[in-house]
Amino acid sequence: MNFLDRLNTNQRAAAQWDVGPLFVLAGPGSGKTATLTARVARLVEQGQDESFRILCLTFTRKAAAEMRERLLALVPDAKDRVLLTTFHSFATDILRQHGSHFGLSPDFEILEEAERVGIVKSVLEEKAGEFTKFVSAEKALTAIEFLLRNVTPDDKVPTLLKDAEAGQQLQTLFVRYKELLRQQNCLDYGAILYFCEELLRERPRVSKQLRTVYRYICVDEFQVTNAAQYRMLRAIAPDKDANVFIVGDDDQVIYQWNGASPRRVKELEQHYDLTTIQLPENYRCPPEVVDLANALIVHNGERSPDKRPLLSMKAGTGANPIELLSLDDDQQEARGIAKRVAARLQSWRASTGHRDPGARHQALGAGAAGAGSAVGSKSRAAAQIAV
Repeated sequence: MNFLDRLNTNQRAAAQWDVGPLFVLAGPGSGKTATLTARVARLVEQGQDESFRILCLTFTRKAAAEMRERLLALVPDAKDRVLLTTFHSFATDILRQHGSHFGLSPDFEILEEAERVGIVKSVLEEKAGEFTKFVSAEKALTAIEFLLRNVTPDDKVPTLLKDAEAGQQLQTLFVRYKELLRQQNCLDYGAILYFCEELLRERPRVSKQLRTVYRYICVDEFQVTNAAQYRMLRAIAPDKDANVFIVGDDDQVIYQWNGASPRRVKELEQHYDLTTIQLPENYRCPPEVVDLANALIVHNGERSPDKRPLLSMKAGTGANPIELLSLDDDQQEARGIAKRVAARLQSWRASTGHRDPGARHQALGAGAAGAGSAVGSKSRAAAQIAV
């Protein structure tokens, strides 16, 4: 297991964790994927003569693919011992095997956006005179998505709105939408998690079977999970001393639009008898950036109270790489960013002697052109302004 030698002290302590619930509080650039992969690889190597399997759940297919590639590089025979997948894929598999309890056939279809809107429109048209508060199918679907990702019971729906009439109409709409999904043997992404959680909760034999197969459960990017995903985890691993290995960071809750919440970590601590190992080392950013990040994030009122500040493991730049711009609106912001990028490209050309940044781009690959400039945004709409 020489791969453990490449880990730092905190990473190694997490990778060598054996049984019971562990929360790895991993800051950005802390090597969390390497740590999680090493832990899974160690379990596989140590349990070569046993038949248990390991379940690793993450948020995106890309993350699952990256972890799978790393794991197989460490332990090539881990392929048949470890299921690396997303919450949605795992829930889909469960429903294809056990969805008959809800009247679903194994070949159910997953709806596209237009098809979902079409179902909502059909519900609104069924009782056109009743849904006076929901005339837009798109807006009604937004409300349904909220109810699904928060696993809202039917009888609780009316209490969510101050307008009692709107609450009753939303309840009727929600119930009918789910009925049509079952009747038409189709699900949307929110309904996949919703029905899977309901199945695991109401059919304990199914969750017990999963616990028999998967002795260890790992979850990456826990801070982005919504209520449905968290309750799926709770249904699979209900015991306070369950073998759950959970990696997350309550300072990186960036998917609140999808139901993520910094309170999720607190819920985790309340349910499981957790031990916490922190990974404060940052291998990605120079000290100047890390120091600024520490100074800002300390004002996050919902972070873990005993969280250690990030520690940069990179050498300093010898200059201040941070520039603060104060601009009036998004258009000025876009122009200001473009101006700074152009200045960096010009500086790069002067320092390297290159006149054509495209040649550099072709030589080093996409993303390596010029001064290595990239512009991040919270949404595609915001990115369009900058483009």
